Amino acid sequence: MSSPSMAASLTLPSTKPVAKRSSIALSAIPEMSESASSAGLWRVAVEVPAALAAAVEAVLGPHVETMAVMEISGGTATALAPSATTPMVVEGFTQRQPDRLVIEAGLAGAMTSGAPPVLRIEDHGERDWLAENRASFPAIDVGRFHIRGSHLGAPPPPGRTVLRVDAAAAFGSGSHATTAGCLAMLARLALGRRRRRVLDMGTGTGILALAAARLWPAARLWAVDNDADAVAMTARNRRRNAVGRRLTPVHWAGYRHPVLVGAGPFDLIVANILARPLIDMAPDLAAHLAPGGRAVLSGLLVHQERGVLLAHRRVGLVPVARRHVDGWSTLLLAHVKKRRPEGRRWKSVGNNLP
Repeated sequence: MSSPSMAASLTLPSTKPVAKRSSIALSAIPEMSESASSAGLWRVAVEVPAALAAAVEAVLGPHVETMAVMEISGGTATALAPSATTPMVVEGFTQRQPDRLVIEAGLAGAMTSGAPPVLRIEDHGERDWLAENRASFPAIDVGRFHIRGSHLGAPPPPGRTVLRVDAAAAFGSGSHATTAGCLAMLARLALGRRRRRVLDMGTGTGILALAAARLWPAARLWAVDNDADAVAMTARNRRRNAVGRRLTPVHWAGYRHPVLVGAGPFDLIVANILARPLIDMAPDLAAHLAPGGRAVLSGLLVHQERGVLLAHRRVGLVPVARRHVDGWSTLLLAHVKKRRPEGRRWKSVGNNLP
């Protein structure tokens, strides 16, 4: 898996995912702006043992717009638990030409011993990455949902819940395991009580908010992201899906925007971000979730479940169900006054989408 939106069109090293990473903290869907989609593109990559990957990330971060950390095929460790010596590639993409001397100096300073790793900078030229990448995404079916881009001309199949989403990355198209897991949890929730006030935190393309709008036609929805391009993409996808003013895009980092304070509490919050932001924002999520409300959390790896659950238990949320797909976890939590007894097991709903 590679998180940059343009990476699907590039020839990259043979890798397998270790963690979904992005320089956009709240968005699981790193986006390129429409105006910059035909700008130059550079790939910056460093191969190091897993023990040094975090240090290299810290150096590359300020110089790229999106970043991923992946295990190079042939490593002996699993994707979820690489050993300290497992070969990794830390790669980023930027629309600005990187300064090789500055980055190499940073790498040299970050190494506690030995020679600094080799820095690779590749110029991939000026191409319309958004157009090429969108064309590479066919229509896909995720459970009851049929997800398609505006570039597709054939009519959608009958009897499906259609979502028209132009995504610049697999994370925003519905094909990534975290997005698919959230869609499955939303479809499960739709079998029960109606949801009237829904918040999508870290909305990216807006796909989860749009799905909720289809499942609960009377609901009001708010879609939040701290990336302006993601919010603009959500607004465009809102128009494509004729959702209208029921869905309000909000450009903000976190829960404390005046619009959200006035709109809450919400009876459903969806947050498909990363484990660390989920943990950090657990108190704010609980403060904005109505008693008896539900939260769908994803963007975390299976081995990160315990930390995410502990943070939410501390603020009054208990687990109801979980789904594991391709090493990624999606959690369904309930906001209740009485905590579930620690000895009571919660339901794993497996990997088959409803």
